[in-house]
Amino acid sequence: MTAPRPEQGGAPSAPVLLVSSVTKRWPRQQNPVLRDIDLELGAGELAWLTGENGVGKTTLLRLVAGIIAPDAGGITVCGLEADRGRRAYQQSIGLLTAGNSGLYARMTVRQHLDYWARLALVAPTARRARVEESIERFTLGALAGRRMDRMSMGQRQRVRIAMTFLHRPALILLDEPANSLDDEGCAVLVGAIEEHRGHGGSALWCSPGGDGPGTSVERRLRLVGGGLESHD
Repeated sequence: MTAPRPEQGGAPSAPVLLVSSVTKRWPRQQNPVLRDIDLELGAGELAWLTGENGVGKTTLLRLVAGIIAPDAGGITVCGLEADRGRRAYQQSIGLLTAGNSGLYARMTVRQHLDYWARLALVAPTARRARVEESIERFTLGALAGRRMDRMSMGQRQRVRIAMTFLHRPALILLDEPANSLDDEGCAVLVGAIEEHRGHGGSALWCSPGGDGPGTSVERRLRLVGGGLESHD
C-alpha cells in the first residue's frame, strides 16, 4: 500500500497512526508494561520515542504492528484495525525490529528483497521494479549479489532497512535503526525517511537515547513507568 497523501481541501484525512488508551500487561506482573497510551501521527509526521531499556518501547511497536494485541484500548493505521482486514493493515506497515533477525545466511541481497516483496504481497508485475528501486535507493548495487554471511553488520542493517521500505507502507516503525550503521548508512536512512514523509507517510523511531533521528521531528516522546510523556 502506498503511503496516503494528505487531502486537498474538505475534511482532513484520518491519522496515519492512532493509538487510543492502550494498555498491555504481562502475566504474573503486578504493573502493566504500558498504561493508557495515546499517540497520534498525521501524514508526513515523524515521532522519536526514547526510554530506558526494558521500559516497553519494543512492546509498543509490536502492538502497533499487530504482532500482539492490547489488553485495553485500540490502534488504527490509516483507519484500519489489525483484527479487521488484517491483510490491508499489514500492508500499511513497515517494521524494522532491533537486532539482526529476518535474514538468511546463504541468500543474496537481491534474493532477500525479492523474497520480502512476495511476503509483503507486492503485485507480481511490480516486484522486479521494486527490488531494483530498493537496491538503488539504499545504495546496495555493489552488494546485490553478495550473501548475507559475507557482509558486515552495517551492510546487513542496510538490507533490513531496504526491506522495511520496499512495499511503500504508510507507517514505518523503526526499533534502534541506526545500530551498526556508518555515517553513509545513517544518511541513506534519513534520506529514505524524508522521502517517505514527503509522500505523506509517517514514522516512529525508537531508541534508548543518543542523538535521535538526525532530522526534524514533530513529536519527542519518552516512556516512563508505563506512561508516555512529551520530551523536549
